[in-house]
Amino acid sequence: MRNEEKSYEEKAEHLIDTLDFNKLAEIKKKQLRDLTDADLEFMGFYKVNHEEIPHLYNFEDLNYVKVYVNRVGEKFELRGYMLRKIKDINNITELFDETLTKWKLKM
Repeated sequence: MRNEEKSYEEKAEHLIDTLDFNKLAEIKKKQLRDLTDADLEFMGFYKVNHEEIPHLYNFEDLNYVKVYVNRVGEKFELRGYMLRKIKDINNITELFDETLTKWKLKM
């Protein structure tokens, strides 16, 4: 069965089965300001070049719908459709919760 034919729940189960939880736990110990581009990429964030919003990254759910975050000082901003700001993200736990847990895994 092709990935597009699987239900979202099946895709999420596969992702959970293949995640490197040790690496995620290592990253989760960091402060937001200490996250590197490599850490963000491991988590599934990809840098986007944008003229008006520096340090912008996209993050896809399992249906390839994107949400965005950008680094602003020691915090991140969660952005959605048309890059409209949704909320501030002030710690690593909130970053994991808003992106990986709520957005990607839909938990």
